[in-house]
Amino acid sequence: MSAEMRVLFLLNEFGCDPSRLTALLGINPTRTWLEGQVNPRTNILYRTNGWMLESPLTEPRQLAPHVDWLLARLPGNLEGLRQVTAQFSAKVYCSIYMSDDRPVLYLDANALGRLGQLTASLDIDLYVLPGEEAPGRAF
Repeated sequence: MSAEMRVLFLLNEFGCDPSRLTALLGINPTRTWLEGQVNPRTNILYRTNGWMLESPLTEPRQLAPHVDWLLARLPGNLEGLRQVTAQFSAKVYCSIYMSDDRPVLYLDANALGRLGQLTASLDIDLYVLPGEEAPGRAF
């Protein structure tokens, strides 16, 4: 594997049933869960309710197409959510797995502005996998 990306939009820390967010947003999520349910991938209990939309793109080296895909499906802002739940956390979460090629972690001003309108945080986790020798430093 040279590179793989998982990029998703996550809403959590809200008090209502995730189906209310789905109805309000008019978007079918990739997955939802309720506080106390077991995460099937980790077998750990969820601490909060959650609503997730994940990019289906297979682009392994560029972050922007994934973020653009998500932003194209989301409303201009999340003000409507505040009518349903006063408190929630919004995040674009990026997991990048690489072993031999550096990904492009560039987002243009438009994408950054849209994230700001959504009041969404951006979390980028980079995982360097064994198998290839790390590149030397270039000065």
